[in-house]
Amino acid sequence: MKKILALCIMIIFVSSSVALANWGDTVTVGDDTVTLSNNVQGDYKKSTDNTTFSSATYNKLGTNIYGVASNSNLIRYKECDKKPCGTIDNSKDPVSSGDSGDFTGSGWSDLGE
Repeated sequence: MKKILALCIMIIFVSSSVALANWGDTVTVGDDTVTLSNNVQGDYKKSTDNTTFSSATYNKLGTNIYGVASNSNLIRYKECDKKPCGTIDNSKDPVSSGDSGDFTGSGWSDLGE
C-alpha cells in the first residue's frame, strides 16, 4: 500500500507530461518510462484544457483503487468491484475527466477516514 501511495504522490509532481491511456504496468513521463511495482497497475488522464490531471493505481492482489487529482489535496480510495483488484474490468477505469471529479460519487472515500 505504501508503494501505491508513493506512486500517486510521485505522479502529482511529474504529471505534466505523463501519457497513459488505460490501466497499465508502466507510466510514460516525458521521454522516460516508469515501471510500476510488481502487480501494480496505473492510469492517468489530463483534462481537455490541460490544466488538471487525475491518476489512479491499484495492486492486482489488493482490494482498493487509489486516486489523486491535481486540483485536490486529498488521496481518495474505493474498494474494487471484484476482489482481488486483478479481476477488475478495465472498461470501468475511474480516470476519465482528468480532475477531482473522477473520484467522487458512490464508494469513494478520503484516505484516513
